[in-house]
Amino acid sequence: LLLLIDDEPAQGRLITALAAREGFRTLIAATAEEGLERLKSEEGEQVCVILLDQWVPGDDACSLIADLKSARPDVPVLMLT
Repeated sequence: LLLLIDDEPAQGRLITALAAREGFRTLIAATAEEGLERLKSEEGEQVCVILLDQWVPGDDACSLIADLKSARPDVPVLMLT
C-alpha cells in the first residue's frame, strides 16, 4: 500500500494509475494532518512506502518527514518536487 500526501487531484490520479501498474493500492491524503492520521489507522499499518508533495498543506515538508519517520521509521519516504 502506498500513501500519497498531495492536495492536487490530478497528481493523485496520475500516481494512483502508475502505482497500480506496479501492483500497489494507493491511499491519498490532502494534508499533512490527514496523512499522519491515515498512517496511524488500521489500513495505514499496511503502508510500505510514502510519497509526499514538497508543498503539502498543513505543515512544512521537513517537519512532516520527521513526524512520518517517528510514526513509522521502517517505511521509506520519498518527496515529489
